[in-house]
Amino acid sequence: MRATVVLTAALLALAGCGGDPAAPSTSGSGTTTPTPSSSSASPSASTTSSTPTSTATSSPTRTATPTATPTATPTPMTTVRISISGTGCRDCILVAFTTAGGVTRSLGSQSQLSDWPLEWRVPTSMTRGMWWRYQDLSGADVDGKRMVVVMQYQGVAVGAAVSDSTAYASTAARMCWAGTTASRVTIAVRASLWMITPTPTPTDGSDPGAYDSQLVYADPTVASVGAWLPTSYGRLGVTGTPGCG
Repeated sequence: MRATVVLTAALLALAGCGGDPAAPSTSGSGTTTPTPSSSSASPSASTTSSTPTSTATSSPTRTATPTATPTATPTPMTTVRISISGTGCRDCILVAFTTAGGVTRSLGSQSQLSDWPLEWRVPTSMTRGMWWRYQDLSGADVDGKRMVVVMQYQGVAVGAAVSDSTAYASTAARMCWAGTTASRVTIAVRASLWMITPTPTPTDGSDPGAYDSQLVYADPTVASVGAWLPTSYGRLGVTGTPGCG
């Protein structure tokens, strides 16, 4: 009996060794438990993120501003007209000058006979210090000096009317105009033929006799500049460059 039990145990052991090793083991309930696969796919650890490409913002193109060309300011100009009245102008000629800083410039001549009206168009800045030399076919000088138009007699207010007798009695006058800022101006000039009766000289008491001459002056009086110069019976004559400061 004992030998039978031993033999049976040996057979069972042999049967367990000869089984299929790959056969799945079963539980007592008969349910098969699947073995998880070690090769289950997992998401890649290094997932590449798509970084948005930065778009370079283009700056607006700066257009070069054209350099403004300076516009030359026109030089202010003035038209100066001389209107002459009286009996003294016999085909007379007026020669215009301007003096500034001791420098005299000629502005041209106008003839009462051929040029009418008597006008000069000059830079406005040159009207200050303008003066006119008076010439006549019969001659017009003052004791050997060239006669000029008187702008103002000493003691006579600007704008005041002047008579021949007032001019004749005057002992000092100015020849240089104070100028203007206007674009057009007219200066009224009176040219009178006047009988000059010289005063006898104190040295010999001689009387050279009376003679006709011109009195030429602005009427009404205009503003003047410069030195007061001595007159000869109301007439004004100059040589060289006048002082029109």
